[in-house]
Amino acid sequence: MKSSIKPLVSLGFAILLGFGTPAIAMNEQVSEPELDTLTNAVPEAAPETAPETAPETAPEATIDETADVAPDAEQLLSYIDSLRGYKDQSFSFELSNISYKKNEQKHRNKLVVQVLNDASLVEFVAPARSKGRKILKQAQNMWIRFPRTRNVLRVSPAQRLLGETSNGDVTGTNFSEDYTATLEEASVENKTINDKPVLKLLLTAKHDKTTYQQVVFFLDSQNHQPVRSDFYARSGKLAKQAYYTEFKEFNGELKLHKMRLVNPIIEGSFTWMMFDNYQKQTFEAAIFHKDALSR
Repeated sequence: MKSSIKPLVSLGFAILLGFGTPAIAMNEQVSEPELDTLTNAVPEAAPETAPETAPETAPEATIDETADVAPDAEQLLSYIDSLRGYKDQSFSFELSNISYKKNEQKHRNKLVVQVLNDASLVEFVAPARSKGRKILKQAQNMWIRFPRTRNVLRVSPAQRLLGETSNGDVTGTNFSEDYTATLEEASVENKTINDKPVLKLLLTAKHDKTTYQQVVFFLDSQNHQPVRSDFYARSGKLAKQAYYTEFKEFNGELKLHKMRLVNPIIEGSFTWMMFDNYQKQTFEAAIFHKDALSR
């Protein structure tokens, strides 16, 4: 029987960015403390579920049951990309990160991200002490500028930003551009996740500037939405796992809304990423140049 993805959303350019590990440092040292130490903290117990939002039922992608060919790996990869952005269209989105560690206070930040092709401009809007901080990504290059300075420093996409999130996680991502995709047979223990039969999609880096050498996606076999992804550093070590917990329609197109990043080594360490307010927009290309950061 053929399975194919119906075009509920545009195939597209999308963020994450890859995910970073503390072991990979900035190309140049930044004198300020790590960003997660600068965020406002509120002493609370770390919840295992995402902060509450108004309930919405996201439409699911469907399978064409009249077809007779298995889904194509590159098609599946394009569909994953479409859940984080729009194909050949500049856009923006808002992102809130909330980090939890066992027996510690939570930390949070809020960002606005603008994306044009393979460039992304990230601006911090909260907490107050980080407001105005900017990160610019151009292809595989990345820079940061701190408020009240004109210094622009090169950083690594893999550098930790907040909790389990990295610099690369919060920019626009395009897996199709940076990885090749292969469908593989899932191991016995991974044939079902959360009681859902899954497909295993292995992504292998095309070049040495990606945040991860490999990413393994486990996709719902019925609607092809991601259920979990595993991110592997260049050393082969499992750096983190992502659980995709909610999708939501924005202007009639399905997008990722909530994702939980889990540290596979440190128990009780995880970060919620909440994506909101996706909008197609037109931007001046000049704002995505390194020189514009220092203005």
